[in-house]
Amino acid sequence: MGLLDLPPEIFQRIIQQHVKTIGLCDAWKQREVCRTFNAYITEEVFIRQPMKVYLNRQSNRRNHRLFRNGMHVFLEYRLDAVYGAHDLIPSVVRKTVGKLMEITEETSDSARAQLNKEVIAAITKIWNNIHVDAPNPYKQTVSACSKDTEDARLLCLAIGMGKPDRIKKVLEHCTSPWTSTHRMGYPFDVAVHVKDLRTVEILLKDQRFPKPKKAALFSAKINNYCHGDSDKALYEELISLHHKCLGRPRAGFCDRWFSIACLRGHMDIARKILDMGFTAKLADRYRDGSFMNMWLPQYRSMTLQLLLEKNVIDVANIYEFKGHMNNAFEILPTEVKSLLSYAVYHGYADVVRLALEAGADPNGAMTSTGTPEYPIIQAILRQSCEASILKHLLAHGADLEGDAGVVHEVVHAVVYTAGFESIVAGPEKRKMLHVALRRMRK
Repeated sequence: MGLLDLPPEIFQRIIQQHVKTIGLCDAWKQREVCRTFNAYITEEVFIRQPMKVYLNRQSNRRNHRLFRNGMHVFLEYRLDAVYGAHDLIPSVVRKTVGKLMEITEETSDSARAQLNKEVIAAITKIWNNIHVDAPNPYKQTVSACSKDTEDARLLCLAIGMGKPDRIKKVLEHCTSPWTSTHRMGYPFDVAVHVKDLRTVEILLKDQRFPKPKKAALFSAKINNYCHGDSDKALYEELISLHHKCLGRPRAGFCDRWFSIACLRGHMDIARKILDMGFTAKLADRYRDGSFMNMWLPQYRSMTLQLLLEKNVIDVANIYEFKGHMNNAFEILPTEVKSLLSYAVYHGYADVVRLALEAGADPNGAMTSTGTPEYPIIQAILRQSCEASILKHLLAHGADLEGDAGVVHEVVHAVVYTAGFESIVAGPEKRKMLHVALRRMRK
């Protein structure tokens, strides 16, 4: 006589002893021998075990991992036969299925069974801390979940189930789709989590909740995605949806997202944020952030090029460069200069090139005294300024004479004073100035 020929009661006891002997995880791996073994082993592993077997994470990590991975099986079996597990999740499943059957006008047992499976699958996907709440939730959790509105819970689970027609029917039934639940958050949280952007857009356009509050909640949600690379495409789509449905986000969010996008090299996202438009105050914030991070070589070129392209920075204006860190991790004092003059002073050759290509006057912006800044003086005298900076300025027509002879005196001191060029300017700069002076005198 084979095992499968034994009476069910005896076969169940054999399976019970088998699972006890080899352990839950190893028994679970053997369930695919046949359908009968599958049914009996599944029942033994997920129904007949005491809750402590799943909850004691430290003593048996394998059991706990099995419990988490097989959560949908656990809930399907515990739906009607709780066997010591708390009724929090099963009661949510029963209420949700009952309401869905009422809305969809389904009456058959097969429809109920199918909905049970779909709701459980959604719960395992979107319910926070499901591995704690399924077997033995905290009292505070039970109390908080009891305050969830039926509409919010129903809509969250309908979105988690992922059927557009059903979501549409549930939305028509809901009085307020912008109510939060304790463990699943807002319905739009669930829609973002399952990447259902169509439903996100429907919720953002819903008129039953004040637009400013929707914008505040949705912007806070987008914040969760601004640091990662794995969900970059989703992050970009969420920003677009915000602009499309709710308008430009608040200045604080725009500034933060732009700065992080630039620091991470996501210039397509940074461009998208600027394309949403900006006020004068927001432009100030963009500039301040870019100036603060200008000491980062991988950051400044792409960011400043974009800001120049979008006219956030005007090369003819003088700006306040607030105190910030430099390459040597020193805190610099606040300076009032044009972008070109500031870049020359600190030796940022790439920024000098960008500013000149954007149309900056090689003699700098006009100061409050009515004279140009003449950044070429700093390009000659400062050792931190490499020769390429002087080359860029001369190539774009920097004045070697200057008003009142200021530049003239510096140039002639460097070119003709013995020993001075080796201390400050260097031979390469001296050679450039010699060539430039000869050309100027022809």
